[in-house]
Amino acid sequence: MKNRKVEIVTPVHNRRDLTLQFLKSLERIDRTGIDIHAIIVDDGSTDGTAEAIRKHFPQVEIVKGDGSLWYTGGTNRGIEAALKHD
Repeated sequence: MKNRKVEIVTPVHNRRDLTLQFLKSLERIDRTGIDIHAIIVDDGSTDGTAEAIRKHFPQVEIVKGDGSLWYTGGTNRGIEAALKHD
């Protein structure tokens, strides 16, 4: 049986520590039967969020924003990226 694909999209702005905690919690998920792919939309963070994600979670896809996306725009941008993964 083929694994189910799950895309997790999270928009963030200057939430480095909270985002790292979130990604740590994703690592504890029982992945039996599922393939999880995480996308973080970093909307112009200046606190090192993207750099910390790259360092600690290189498998996570980062979509960059310029600070003007806010929650809805960030979510939409992340969903657009997720759709490219079938």
